[in-house]
Amino acid sequence: MNNVFVSFHMNQPAGRVWDLIGDPARIAEWHPALARSPREGDLRTCVLPDGVAIRERIEEEDAAARRYRYTMVESPFPVANYVATLQVKEDGPARCVVEWYSTFDAPAPATAQMVETVRGLYETGLGAVRQRLG
Repeated sequence: MNNVFVSFHMNQPAGRVWDLIGDPARIAEWHPALARSPREGDLRTCVLPDGVAIRERIEEEDAAARRYRYTMVESPFPVANYVATLQVKEDGPARCVVEWYSTFDAPAPATAQMVETVRGLYETGLGAVRQRLG
């Protein structure tokens, strides 16, 4: 089992950050690696600019805890048992910590590459959030 954990401290109120990233269907609005992210029921499809699609199931949404958890259903990536969580935690009245983390299995030859790919996706997305909110 592989683990990826990324956290970003932001000089923004947790509620403001959650307003931007808390709706799973709106991930393409803030993540530069995605062209669109339509959602039907609990299934979200993240579409890359080249048209490649990743289908995910939203397993949990907890607005009070500012957290959602999802699993990967279909992907071109060599991963299995992928479970990820995106969460915003208060760190004072005008500060927060955004955590994005996952566990997944990958075949031995692809493990290091997939860990870095997933980490890069999280860092790129959270960096874009930080930049967008100032």
